[in-house]
Amino acid sequence: MDENEIFRTVLIILALSFGGGYLLVNREDALPEAFTKTKALKDPRKISLILGLGLLGIAAACVPFLFTKYLGAEWATVLSLLILAGFLVPLTIYERREIKK
Repeated sequence: MDENEIFRTVLIILALSFGGGYLLVNREDALPEAFTKTKALKDPRKISLILGLGLLGIAAACVPFLFTKYLGAEWATVLSLLILAGFLVPLTIYERREIKK
């Protein structure tokens, strides 16, 4: 694995982290407003929370993947999938409960 691939992976992790952080901090954004028109959940603040935490979860799942690519440790792939599931499953449950309200 060359340095360009590592650099690209780190940039992707940073971009996902900044995007998720932005959506968590700035809840009154046009992106959550646009999703309220297509989703059953109509509160843009809750959509911003779900999107922000989802992006941070994907960024967190990319970190073990970076170790997999860099060190060749296959166990990190399983860890990456567990982290991703650990973020996305509670977010999906939260979204479904909010839709039912």
